[in-house]
Amino acid sequence: MNDPHAPDQHSGPAGRPRPTRDAGIPDGSAPPPLPKVLVVHGHARTRSGLIRRVRPGAMLCEGTDTLEHARLLLDAHDYDLVVIHDALADGPGFDLVTELDSAGRATRCLVTSDEPDMSGTGEAFAAGAIDYIGVSCDGAELRKRLLRAAAVVRRERDRDEHVENLQEACRTLNGARRDISERVGSLCDDLVDAYNDLADQMTHVTLATEFRSLVQQELDVEALLRTTLEYMLSKTGPTNAAVFLPTGHTDYSLGAYINYDIPRDTVDMLLDHLADILAPRFAHETEMIWCTSDADLARWIGEDASWLSGSHMVSFTCMRKGEALAIVTLFRDHTNPFSDEVVDRFRVLTAIFGEQLARIIRIHNRMLPEDEWPGFEFEEDECDGEDDHGLAA
Repeated sequence: MNDPHAPDQHSGPAGRPRPTRDAGIPDGSAPPPLPKVLVVHGHARTRSGLIRRVRPGAMLCEGTDTLEHARLLLDAHDYDLVVIHDALADGPGFDLVTELDSAGRATRCLVTSDEPDMSGTGEAFAAGAIDYIGVSCDGAELRKRLLRAAAVVRRERDRDEHVENLQEACRTLNGARRDISERVGSLCDDLVDAYNDLADQMTHVTLATEFRSLVQQELDVEALLRTTLEYMLSKTGPTNAAVFLPTGHTDYSLGAYINYDIPRDTVDMLLDHLADILAPRFAHETEMIWCTSDADLARWIGEDASWLSGSHMVSFTCMRKGEALAIVTLFRDHTNPFSDEVVDRFRVLTAIFGEQLARIIRIHNRMLPEDEWPGFEFEEDECDGEDDHGLAA
């Protein structure tokens, strides 16, 4: 008799994994290893459909219908990815996602839903999922997301292996410290540098993940600008900030701003002037601009630099297909300069903000025409703050 709890298995002939070759990989280059996937869904027909769509992108694909059996399979086998439904007979799929994330397992989860929505997206990513998709997602899109998630798993496992190798090297060197003390000192310095580099990378990954989960929930420009500036403020401390949006080839208007220490009777004039002089000059800059002195400001802005005299300024342009979507500028008094750490954070956030802004434009059919930019419209009363240190979008 067949075991009702035996996993649904799909592999190559005679039980051997069925490899596939990525047509984009040049001859002579080994393709990346395909992932081992567990599909968890309560409905047999839907589960079989998911397995059938996943199978060409997986070395091994098995299926089961409950959380309990999924846990047993995960204890017995090393799966790279779990494609799990958000609602199962013995509990929500998010429970297993949270368990795997809390346990520090390299296995990552893609959550599926019959009716995906923004609430489910937030819950999935908060639980530790790597992706959130509709159960009816077509095969090509599902495999694309699957392989992208598998690449993340490979990087995480490579990183863990690298850390383990470093730890093992440290243990070995400590055992021989009396004989090779000088060499141990040198290698430990290298280990510290490697650990610090790894810690910095993980900090950036955490920052990017947190920011992306916030902005991906914003589906209009005004909300995106407000969320982005509020988040930047939380990472930089008090600062003046402005986002300039294109209204034509060379014209820019103020989309959102934070006023920290500019007198209220001059803030409108200053920001309008920056929209006229600063935004057009920075519109085609692909690198972040960081001015730490009046001389730096003069080199970038020219004679109009006097408007920002005595300030430290950071500015970056969000580009799409060679066109500027937005110019973000932050500035504050030189007695409170932006640190290297803060500027590094800006570099992490820039690309994510640009991606979401471009996505919103596509969603609302506001693609950049070749001859003009349609602009963004905001209610005037939303641009008038009640105090000198507010945020407006």
